[in-house]
Amino acid sequence: MSAGDVAAREGVKPPSATRVLARLEQIGLITRTADPQDGRQVLLAASARGQERLDADLRARDAWLTQRIASLSGAERTRLEDALGVLQHLAEQ
Repeated sequence: MSAGDVAAREGVKPPSATRVLARLEQIGLITRTADPQDGRQVLLAASARGQERLDADLRARDAWLTQRIASLSGAERTRLEDALGVLQHLAEQ
């Protein structure tokens, strides 16, 4: 994705995104490559280190959520399961 794509997705102005992305590149979490279809554009991707960090963060989030769900009562889990259908519907729109 391009820096402009990141800015639009995150709802920030391109200069702000550019500063953050430069820092992420500086600490080795993303890489920049020339867009093969448009040499004026730069494409961004997670580096191996960045992907490892992302994976670790996702595992931690999933572990936290699993623990929190396990602490719910049976009735609360049933209500949560019922709500998942509505949330899935919202996500698909």
